[in-house]
Amino acid sequence: MYAIVSSRGTRRWLSAVVLDRAAAETSLAALDVQRSTHHVLESIPVATFPLFIIEDRSGFRFLDAIGAADVIATMRPPSVDGEPTLFVIFSEYRPEVDGRDEMGRLRHVHLDHDRIAEFRRAGLTSMIE
Repeated sequence: MYAIVSSRGTRRWLSAVVLDRAAAETSLAALDVQRSTHHVLESIPVATFPLFIIEDRSGFRFLDAIGAADVIATMRPPSVDGEPTLFVIFSEYRPEVDGRDEMGRLRHVHLDHDRIAEFRRAGLTSMIE
């Protein structure tokens, strides 16, 4: 699986998540080239959906359900201004407008203290139902 990670300054977002490398390269080539925006094609170590994505200050982590549960199980309580976000996607993702940050449309939750405790207690089933 492949992702196009886009960034402008400190902002970053996903411009595509696709299964096939050729499709990822085609999507990357279709993006507008702007000096202030960078797009990078990344290989993801997960081969099937659902794909869990944890975004924090260090970037994106692409995980399967087991990997996401393991990270959450050992996650330190976040500071209020540093809450990670957990996304889940069930199929290939492309925004409606190539290269635009539309990640808010994806199923996601902010990993605050209560949400981390809930996932530790009940697992990630609420994210995939």
